[in-house]
Amino acid sequence: MDNQVTINNLGPGCIFNHFARISEIDRASGREGALADYIISLALDRDYTCMQDASKNVVVFVPASPGKEDKPPICLQSHSDMVATDSNGQDFDTSQIEFVIKGGKLKANRTTLGADNGIGIAAMLSLMTEPDINHGPLILLFTSSEETGLIGANAFDSASIAPKYLLNLDSEEWKKVTVGCAGGGRIQGVFVRETGETLDDQPVMVYEFIISGLHGGHSGMDISGGYANAIILMARLLSDVIEKWPTSRLVSFNGGSKMNAIPSHAKVELATSGVDKEEMENFIALKKQQLSYELGPIEPDFNLEIVLRSDFPRYDPTRLYFSGKFQGQLLQMLQILPNGVIKMDPNNPALLMSSSNIGVIETKGGMGEYIVVNTMYRSSSDTHKEYLKKLIASTFQYFSATEIEYGSEYPAWVPEYSSYLLDLIRSTFNNIFPEDAEDMTITTVHGGLECAVFANFWPGIEIISFGPDIRFPHSIDEEVDIASVKDFWLLLQKILEDFNPLVQVQ
Repeated sequence: MDNQVTINNLGPGCIFNHFARISEIDRASGREGALADYIISLALDRDYTCMQDASKNVVVFVPASPGKEDKPPICLQSHSDMVATDSNGQDFDTSQIEFVIKGGKLKANRTTLGADNGIGIAAMLSLMTEPDINHGPLILLFTSSEETGLIGANAFDSASIAPKYLLNLDSEEWKKVTVGCAGGGRIQGVFVRETGETLDDQPVMVYEFIISGLHGGHSGMDISGGYANAIILMARLLSDVIEKWPTSRLVSFNGGSKMNAIPSHAKVELATSGVDKEEMENFIALKKQQLSYELGPIEPDFNLEIVLRSDFPRYDPTRLYFSGKFQGQLLQMLQILPNGVIKMDPNNPALLMSSSNIGVIETKGGMGEYIVVNTMYRSSSDTHKEYLKKLIASTFQYFSATEIEYGSEYPAWVPEYSSYLLDLIRSTFNNIFPEDAEDMTITTVHGGLECAVFANFWPGIEIISFGPDIRFPHSIDEEVDIASVKDFWLLLQKILEDFNPLVQVQ
């Protein structure tokens, strides 16, 4: 499918043409190099000053429009990477995105779309390439690997630029202006499997249990939606199966694909002996019915399958199976680990303060010698964030983790409700959309934003974040509202045209 043909009639043309173009370049987290090179090429073609660092962050300096040279510079920022997940929960080459338009929404065919943060990137590329936009000096900052822990932002040389005003284009709710976000971090536990146990009865039958079709979504923005975690569901199911057939032994346990996404799928291999195949299938059918009722309409596509693995290789059984003790501890730990909403904000009960997400579990090693469990925690309170970090680590330790690794951690972005940028966006929005003036709100988000890093880099900087309506980011249901992109683009252009902190906002 030629994705340029699919969306080139959408407006605003500059935004969707650039979005189509960058969707032809693989920009999954960690693979942003080609997009960085493309941005640099666009800048050099126009003789703009630009720079790229070792982390594939790119800065482009766009000169002011004629007559606007005396205005202070303003920085615009978006991240160049996207979460690359397909319908099987696997990483995919994002240059293969196929667009689908339905009900005024732009989606992708069985993959994530990349509107997060591709629309922001497209807007910044439009500012580089459209000569008729009226603005002062611009600093365009394209950061890398945001989705895997704000890696590019944290690695950026903050001394290379010194902005006093920054517009982040990574928000996902039109008519909402973000002025704060939660901080967060990641913890990985490694558990070496016990060996030496065999299954005495023959023949050994190996089943695959597969959970799929769950909603998934962003582990911060969507965590309060009540969506099921496939890893936890699978742990519950296996506990019931092993309770009924105690000699059953796990061979592998895998689930989730990204630490910052709610797992929508999980798959295990379970070895059994002396178990009637029809009885097992009937038991799983009953569990599927019970879980479907429990999950209700919030997970309408939930699916549970069982497959007999007749092709399973007959390796040395002393290395093949999890011991009963090890699998029992693993399943218990997965059901005890903090997951989902942990605490609401006592200062504003409508807002979420803290959450945790079991994002990925993997069986690793040539013969499945060890299990790796990855979690991500978030909080707008630094003290409660530290508490969650210690709680998760203590749980890993209690269940005999052989290794605990702490990933990148980022601070909260403390909200500022009084600033020139906030006054400017309020005034501009009201002038352009007077009928919606009462609908614009100032908010904070539970997801991690690079704004927190920049606020720490440059004390005193004014930052706001806004963007079009993007729903279900990080999942194959991701979609962007086409009309809101047009409104977002109008608002951004007018803000840049009117930006002048030396003059009081009217």
